[in-house]
Amino acid sequence: MSLRAPTPITLLSLLAALLTSACALEARDDEADPGQTESALAPIGGTSPTPVTASRIVNASIPDGRLTGISSTLVIPGGGTVKTASVTVDIRHTYIGDLQVSLTHGGITRLLHNNEGGGTDDISRTYDIGALGFAGAPSNGDWTLRVVDTASLDVGTFRSWRLDLGVIPTAGSTAPVRYTNANSLAIPDNSLTGVASAISVPATATASKVAAEIAIRHTYIGDLTVSLAHAGQTWVIHNRVGSSADNLFTTFPLPAAAPGGTWTLRVVDGAGQDTGTLDAWSIVLTP
Repeated sequence: MSLRAPTPITLLSLLAALLTSACALEARDDEADPGQTESALAPIGGTSPTPVTASRIVNASIPDGRLTGISSTLVIPGGGTVKTASVTVDIRHTYIGDLQVSLTHGGITRLLHNNEGGGTDDISRTYDIGALGFAGAPSNGDWTLRVVDTASLDVGTFRSWRLDLGVIPTAGSTAPVRYTNANSLAIPDNSLTGVASAISVPATATASKVAAEIAIRHTYIGDLTVSLAHAGQTWVIHNRVGSSADNLFTTFPLPAAAPGGTWTLRVVDGAGQDTGTLDAWSIVLTP
C-alpha cells in the first residue's frame, strides 16, 4: 500500500507534464517495428465497418511516482473513419489507485483510468472508447497509450495493450489486410519439435500479393529454423543463419494464388543455452 494518497492529476496538468519533460520514457515505435501486430479481419471496401486490430507487447516497468510515465504507440495505416473503438490493457500494479491511463489520437486525449480502485491489484480490462470522442475520427496515424504512476512505493509493469477499431474505409483504399496471431509462445530450447502457431484466412480471400511478417525474439538466431506450411506446401524462411545475432524480424514473400485456409508457422531451436519467444506473426494480403 502507498504511504500517501495519490494526488489526482487533471488532464491539463498531465498534458503540461508531457510537453515540458524531456526525460519521458517512450515505447514509441514506427510502422516498421515488428513489436506491433496488426490485423484487419475483413477485406477493405464497402460501407460496413472493417475490423482493424493492432496490439503491442510492452513488458516495461512503469516509472514510480513520475508524471512523465511510460507510453506506447500503435501506428494504423490506410485510410478510413472510426465507427467503433475499444482498448484492452494489461497492467500489473500493486495499487491501481496510483495510476492514470490515457489515450491520445488525432489531437484527442481521454483518461481511461483516473486514480480509481485504491489498493486493488492490476488493470486488465477493455474500455469502449468510441463514446469518448474517437468515433468519427480518421483511423490512420498514431494511437498512444500512456500509463502514469502518480505516487511512490507501489510499482508495476505495463505488459501489453490492444486497439480494436471498426473502420469505414475510404473509397478506393488498397491498404493491406493482416491476419495476425499475437499469442506469444516460448520456443523450446534444443528441441526438434519446436513450437507451432496457426493463422486461418477465409477461403474466399484473394490478393495480388501475399507475405508473412514474423517477429521472433531470441539471443542467438543461428540456432533457429523457421518454416511456414500452407495447402500442402512448405517454405523454409530461416535456416540456422545469423550466428549470434539477436532477434529475427522479417517479411517473407509468398505465392499469391489461393491464400485462403490455414497457415502454420513452426520455429525450431536446434541448440542449447540461448532461448527466445515467437512474439507474433501475420499473413498480409495486398488487394
